[in-house]
Amino acid sequence: MEYIYRLFLEQIGMNVKDFVRLNRFNYVLKHIQKSPCFFATLSQQAGYFDQAHFDKDFKAISGVTPQKYLKTMSDF
Repeated sequence: MEYIYRLFLEQIGMNVKDFVRLNRFNYVLKHIQKSPCFFATLSQQAGYFDQAHFDKDFKAISGVTPQKYLKTMSDF
């Protein structure tokens, strides 16, 4: 199993966990731009355990909360 993780890191450039987090984040961005909805629903659709994990990942990756991101999007 360790070999697979190492190979994944070499080929993709990040570990499996970070890759999954980034894919979930991209899923959220794609869907939030098409039709903003409740974050609880969107986080569940993206595969997060709960909204708190979603909020934490969103801020860790983007640097802002989902609410602030939506507000910033609406300013354009």
